[in-house]
Amino acid sequence: MKRHAAHCVIAITLLGLPSVAAAAGALRANFSADTSQTLQGIPVSFRVKLVNDESDPVNIPQNSILIATNGRGETFVVLSAGSAIAYSFTGAALLGGKAQRVYDIATNGTFLKPGVFLDGRLYDAGVYHLQLLLTDAHVSPGTPIDDIARDAIKSNTIVLTVIEPHGIDAEVWQQMRRLTGGIWHPMKALTPAGEEFAKMVVARYPDSSYAGWFATFGLGRSIEARAELLREWLEDHAANSTVSDRRKLLLATWDGLLADTFELTDPQKSQQHAIQARAELHAVATESNDATIRAQAKRQLEEMADEPISSSAPPQ
Repeated sequence: MKRHAAHCVIAITLLGLPSVAAAAGALRANFSADTSQTLQGIPVSFRVKLVNDESDPVNIPQNSILIATNGRGETFVVLSAGSAIAYSFTGAALLGGKAQRVYDIATNGTFLKPGVFLDGRLYDAGVYHLQLLLTDAHVSPGTPIDDIARDAIKSNTIVLTVIEPHGIDAEVWQQMRRLTGGIWHPMKALTPAGEEFAKMVVARYPDSSYAGWFATFGLGRSIEARAELLREWLEDHAANSTVSDRRKLLLATWDGLLADTFELTDPQKSQQHAIQARAELHAVATESNDATIRAQAKRQLEEMADEPISSSAPPQ
């Protein structure tokens, strides 16, 4: 039986399309982060709750732009892989009257999500004030912020403090920067040297705050090798947190893919990965404190079984 694994990317990118069905003031964007502080180089997850205060439906703007102000008072558009658009959807998304919708802009436990954390200006230690602007306007990296904000729907402002690491975290951070020529950037680590570096961090500094990110990042390793590296790290370092739950979801996704991969060539190995995937998904579906993550795990579990499964049922 063919299993259909969910995408490895757990982050749900933001937003829908033209905001004209009701007045712009009818739509509110409540912006939040899963933590108020993080270490240099480590991304955080965001959540946006859109609220339509009017009785008539409203279209959701196509683009969302993240604006940051650092401790020096410098305000800039945070770039996502070089684009000024932080998150967007294509195709209309209508929000009904007196309705609300929540979007998770989440890290999947790697250094690559959310994409705005590829902007190295967020790696400097300090305090950042972040705000999301929702707009249908065409926005490029050079578009003045005042032009973007003029007709945009503005979220509330949140504060994120980026902390300079200490102890073993400081040792790892310095080595991360050396690996990428003095300025850390995750994409520069996607090399054979980066793969060896990741293995070294997980083996030599397993208790570092960065180790779990490298174990999940996987770098250039095969899916099978990445799954085993993450599985070994989670056995001793899994915590009751949303980041840990997303890592378990990613591991379950990899196990599901491996079950499909070996279905014809190695049925025994295929079955082993399928059993592991179900056990991992069941644990997340019943134990995670995050409703969105629990729902995702349950969906993946049902897809593997090809029939609805109660979240209280034991893994098969």
